[in-house]
Amino acid sequence: MRLVLPAAVGGSLLLVAATAAPAWAAPVSWDDGGAPDADFSNAANWAGDVVPSPGDTLTFPVGDIVVNDLGTLPVSGLVLTDSEISVAGDGFEVGAEGITVTGAATITAPIATTQSQQWDVVGSLQVAGVTDVTGFLQATGTGQVNFDAYVTGSGIIEANEDSLVTIAAGGDIQGVEAHGNGTLFVTSVLPTTLVNLDSGLLSGGTLGNIGADQLLEGVAATSGTFSPGDDPLGESLGWMRFTGNVVGYELATYRVGIEGLDSDRISTAAVFQTQDLALDVQTLEPGPVGTEYVIVESAGGVHDSFFTDRATGTQLLDGAEFTAGTSRYRIDYSTVDITLTYLGEVAAPAPTPTPTPAPELAATGADDAAPALGGVSLLLMAGLALLALRRRAA
Repeated sequence: MRLVLPAAVGGSLLLVAATAAPAWAAPVSWDDGGAPDADFSNAANWAGDVVPSPGDTLTFPVGDIVVNDLGTLPVSGLVLTDSEISVAGDGFEVGAEGITVTGAATITAPIATTQSQQWDVVGSLQVAGVTDVTGFLQATGTGQVNFDAYVTGSGIIEANEDSLVTIAAGGDIQGVEAHGNGTLFVTSVLPTTLVNLDSGLLSGGTLGNIGADQLLEGVAATSGTFSPGDDPLGESLGWMRFTGNVVGYELATYRVGIEGLDSDRISTAAVFQTQDLALDVQTLEPGPVGTEYVIVESAGGVHDSFFTDRATGTQLLDGAEFTAGTSRYRIDYSTVDITLTYLGEVAAPAPTPTPTPAPELAATGADDAAPALGGVSLLLMAGLALLALRRRAA
């Protein structure tokens, strides 16, 4: 047995134990040869007519609904490459090779990860069975992973690269993280979960929320973006609720959407500390002039102030007025809240006048006059020559 080095997670340490990898068998491929029967126990459904053994990597290049009837099956990995496939039945214990998806896949069977692994998704993966996470479950690729059932365990779920991860049914895992261009939506209650945007290991990422029933322990954002709405660009509204401290460090951003009388909001039962947190206001639809928006509620108090421009070190101090797009706001810090007051729109810059082109010569008639003058000159010369001849003859 080997011990993986401890990783810092929100001020705590996560120790991940992993066993040495055994010599797994070659991948076993589903060929649907036993159709319409879709059971794993039917050897005709597998290439070579061999039922998979524990430790195999199972690949599904074809299939519709496949059913594991072998009991909880330890596998090295699952590879789902059919354009649309559903895996049902008994559960899986997934090893180091993780899960690979190309297309649209659904797993209704329970899943337990036995060690840190990647789920590489190009397309979408809907996880409709309970997921028990050990170590780091890293979503990679450009696709979406939706956890539509409870997530539990001692591990951490990460959104990496260009992936989008949604946790929609609650859970009690140790933590969630967003890195790189990864986007993490937590739309359910995770009461004991630490949240990290970067966590000092990687950079970037967006943490978003589309529900009002979210409850998270706390956030440490070294980089990345808080975006409470269900769109990382701030194009819809949402609410993040935390029981622990919310701390934003250098390079982190709080993106706030404004629409009519509503706005995005972060609430915490502890301290909200902006430190070097930048404020990015996206006005979708302004309300009446004078509308006040509560963008932070903090029972434990508000510390420090936002930045608008790190390059120049511009801070948004209490009572400061600033422009976001074409909308003007005033920011106010109380002991427990941060509010924005809408002051109206600013005048759009005047368009640059288009220079008028110089008139062409043809428009004056000068080009038409030139041939006429040439003709008159020829007639005059011919008349003078004829007059000279007549004088000689005389």
